[in-house]
Amino acid sequence: MRNLIVTILAAAACLTARAQQWDSLYYRPDKEVAAIEGIAFDEHMERLGGNTLHVIETIPDGTPKGVVYIYHGNAENLTGRNMQRVMSTLTAAGYTVRAFDYPGFGRSTGTPTHAAIGEAAREHFRRTVSDDDTPVIIYGRSIGTQIAATIATENSDRVMGLVLDGGSPSFKALALIFAPVEVHHLIEQYMTDPYSVAEALPRLEKTDVRVLFIHSVNDHIPYSDIRRLYASFKGKKTFWSYDGYHIDAATLYPDAFLSHIDSLARGR
Repeated sequence: MRNLIVTILAAAACLTARAQQWDSLYYRPDKEVAAIEGIAFDEHMERLGGNTLHVIETIPDGTPKGVVYIYHGNAENLTGRNMQRVMSTLTAAGYTVRAFDYPGFGRSTGTPTHAAIGEAAREHFRRTVSDDDTPVIIYGRSIGTQIAATIATENSDRVMGLVLDGGSPSFKALALIFAPVEVHHLIEQYMTDPYSVAEALPRLEKTDVRVLFIHSVNDHIPYSDIRRLYASFKGKKTFWSYDGYHIDAATLYPDAFLSHIDSLARGR
C-alpha cells in the first residue's frame, strides 16, 4: 500500500490537484469468484456507469422489513465469505439486500476509480429504489463508506439510516495513514476527494437519517479518527465498537448487528 501511495503522490506532484485518474491505485480488486450459497437471490450483469457490473438482489421470505444497499470494501466482492455472511444474515432477518461489484471486482468489468464507482452507485440507486415507504438503509464497508455516505446524503429524503463500518473520514485520510510522514505535505497539497464521509456528514445533520458508526477497537483504520468524526457529528447517531478484525462485526456478532439494523429501520 505504501508504494502505491508514493506512486500517487509522485504523479500528483507532476500534474494538478485534480489528477483523479490515479485514484484507481487505491483499489485492490478481488477477482476470485465463488458460488453464493444459502441465499435466495436474483443476479445479472448490468450496464452501470459505462461498465458491465455484477448486480445482486436477495429475496427474503414474506414482505421485506427494509432494503439494505451495500457498498463493499476493498479486496472483497459480492461472493466473498464475509459478504455472503452479511447478505445471508440480513436476508434471513427479512431484509432485501441490493449490491453490485465495483468495476474490476468479481465478475464486473472496467477499472475501479472513485468517479466510476460514484457514477455506478448513483445510477444503481436511482434505478432500484422504490417510491413506497419501505425503509432504506445504506451500508458502507471500509473504503465503501465514502460512496455510501454520499448516496445517503444525496437521497436523505428516502434513506432511514446510514451504516459506516470500518471507515475513514476521506480518501486523503487513508493516504495519510499509509504514506511516510515525509510526503504528508504533498498529500495535503495535491490530493483531493471527489466525495468523502467527512464532507457528507455535515449535510446529514439537519435530516432524519440516523448514522451508525461501527469500528473495531484494534482496526488498522485508526479508531481515534472515527471517534473524532462521531463526536463532531451533530445529527442522529449511534456508535458501536467491538473486538475483532476489520469490517467483521456482522460476522462475529450477527445478533447485535441485526439489532442495530432493526433500530435504523424503525427510525430509532
